[in-house]
Amino acid sequence: QKNISRVHVHNVQVCYLCIQVPCWCAATINSEAKINSSFLSV
Repeated sequence: QKNISRVHVHNVQVCYLCIQVPCWCAATINSEAKINSSFLSV
């Protein structure tokens, strides 16, 4: 239960940063997507 709320807070922070720094946001999403796809391929 606690873990879910932490993820939600993280997502809110990311969304806020996306508004402030779109370039940083795009880079973060791309890096996370690469990490997720590498996990899926394994």
